Amino acid sequence: MKRNLRVLTLICGWMALCSLGAHAADPFPPMTIPGIDHSFDLCLWRINKSFDGLLEGDLWRRYECKNGLTTVSKTTISFRVLSNDGVENCDEEVPDVPANWFLEASGMTIHRRDGLAHFTGRVQLKDGALGPVLFEGTMELMARIGTHQALGEGCGEAEHVEGWIVARGVEKLSGYSLRAQVAGQATLPDGLAAVPPLNRITGVIIGQ
Repeated sequence: MKRNLRVLTLICGWMALCSLGAHAADPFPPMTIPGIDHSFDLCLWRINKSFDGLLEGDLWRRYECKNGLTTVSKTTISFRVLSNDGVENCDEEVPDVPANWFLEASGMTIHRRDGLAHFTGRVQLKDGALGPVLFEGTMELMARIGTHQALGEGCGEAEHVEGWIVARGVEKLSGYSLRAQVAGQATLPDGLAAVPPLNRITGVIIGQ
């Protein structure tokens, strides 16, 4: 009996090590984000907000790629997110959701010497810097890319970030999901987003 128990323990330990090894060998481990069940009667609200704030990077390591020096930095992002309720009324009122938020994100940035960069991390949208969490999920940002090339934006637009947020409401807001695009004048992993009219978070909140 004891021998069988030792064998079983060894097998379980070997399987656990293999599982860890397989995960460690994957440079793109899976990440879960909120899906959408279309069997529910879901409603849409448009959001259109400006933001300003700070991006801060802490160098973790550097290495050489075929196209030059590349770095990885631990990155924290702090933005004030402000309602922009202009004449078009694009920022719609959502029941129980404050109009102004505070965004906090933390994750990692891969950064190339010419400024091309990619950030991914967890994000929280709060009711003020010290307030309760409203939404939490995933945010990705890319620097030195441009999607509006037909409007004169360069494919390697300097001091420019674009990305998206996918998040779910917390506690009494759990019936909502936020899906938004982010675009602004900033750099990664360090930078200052200091021109609110140029910095936008636009998208939808989906809920019942």
